Amino acid sequence: MNFRITPLLTLLAQCIARANILALDFCLGALISTYVVRAMHKGASWQTMLIGGILGVLPDFLDYFTQPLSKWIRGREYDHHLLPTHWPLLMIPVAGTFSWIHTHDCTWVYISCGALGSHYVHDMIGRYSGVRLLAPISFKYFGTNGIEEPHHSKRARYMRSHSTQQWIDAYWMRPSTLCMTELALAFVCSVVLVCTQPEGVWVFALSILSFLGLGFCLQITRRLELGYS
Repeated sequence: MNFRITPLLTLLAQCIARANILALDFCLGALISTYVVRAMHKGASWQTMLIGGILGVLPDFLDYFTQPLSKWIRGREYDHHLLPTHWPLLMIPVAGTFSWIHTHDCTWVYISCGALGSHYVHDMIGRYSGVRLLAPISFKYFGTNGIEEPHHSKRARYMRSHSTQQWIDAYWMRPSTLCMTELALAFVCSVVLVCTQPEGVWVFALSILSFLGLGFCLQITRRLELGYS
């Protein structure tokens, strides 16, 4: 593939990589919302799936705004898992209460809690995982690494020596094990969703686009490494 690397193409690749980070959370949220609606003997529309997907990525989406602010205040990059947006004991009741006040429908309370909860479960799994599951009661990290003090956890040790941008470049701008696993799981979720509710075909299409986007990111990365511009 012969094309000139421009700042715009590099920025596009970075945006695609960041979108792919959210792929699994989005597909899980859409899938959970569909099953909740079906369990309540209602029909799941594409709007329901979209809202479920948005709720699935909501903590990370909010951190796109809160993390730069915390970095500006502290003068250094800050682990977004420490922020209140990643406190399940706070966020899930708030989301459930807001849903009830807005809709007076238990279905949306279950969707909000389930889709949002799936994000925190995902964040508890992995080598550098950890969520302040019981904050503000306890501020320790809970995850597959056990119960850890946040500032002495595996995640904290990694982040002290690597920036968020370095993590994206290493794991999401190329087909790493982490990236391929998460995109594959997102694809599986989308297939199950389509088999359950054909209206979810657009989620399946998005999961396919994630792989195509990864291919584009890889091309940009390789050409930058070779010094092309």
